Amino acid sequence: MLPEYNGVMQRFQIQLDESTYEALRLRAFEGRVSMASVVRSAIQQALDVPSEPRHDLADFRFVGAGSSEGDEEPPVSVDHDRAIADAIQSRFEPT
Repeated sequence: MLPEYNGVMQRFQIQLDESTYEALRLRAFEGRVSMASVVRSAIQQALDVPSEPRHDLADFRFVGAGSSEGDEEPPVSVDHDRAIADAIQSRFEPT
């Protein structure tokens, strides 16, 4: 299983010979992952870099913590684009 990355990454470019490129492409295809992910995993293993911790649902307890109950119809949680547009428009209306 390939590691998951949650932090900031640095971009760099490498050049591969044709046979290495094809082997990389095949490994990515077989694993149903990106070629970049295969490269990151191989480098991480070669350099013995510890993997970042994976997140699970317990890390996202805040999801659904708010509510839009009240007089609004429909609630802001459903029609948030309209609510934002109304809030912005009200700032520019003459008082």
